[in-house]
Amino acid sequence: MLTKEEVIQAIGAHIWWKHEFATAINERRYWLHPDTVANDRECEFGRWLYGLSPDDQNSGHFRLVQSLHATFHEEAAHVMRLALAGDAAAAQTGIGLGLYPNISTALLIAMGEWAETLGSSHPAAGQIHVPRPDLANPDRSQPGANA
Repeated sequence: MLTKEEVIQAIGAHIWWKHEFATAINERRYWLHPDTVANDRECEFGRWLYGLSPDDQNSGHFRLVQSLHATFHEEAAHVMRLALAGDAAAAQTGIGLGLYPNISTALLIAMGEWAETLGSSHPAAGQIHVPRPDLANPDRSQPGANA
């Protein structure tokens, strides 16, 4: 059974891949063929996603995440093709603006929403209350509050 912690680890894998990809584009180290980049089963996140149990894959959350992840890789491949064609400026722009970062953000949001529907493998998780500051009405008497 899928747990919240597994989804959070998968989010970390996606963020790591995205960082490595952006670094490669910005430093002009094009280590992967665009067809490999386009394959959403080649990255750690994709291997995790497609390795989930049939029960986990039979959910609306899975289908949304799978679709967003596949589109993310298609856009990453587009960026890589720009880079390999010698248009480094367009490739660098592509990782910062447009569909590539927007799809990545949508994927992270969908993963977070999926995680919220899952139980934790740690019984105490979810029972811990972390107070959040009321930014609309800050208590100026708290230490470190701006006067």
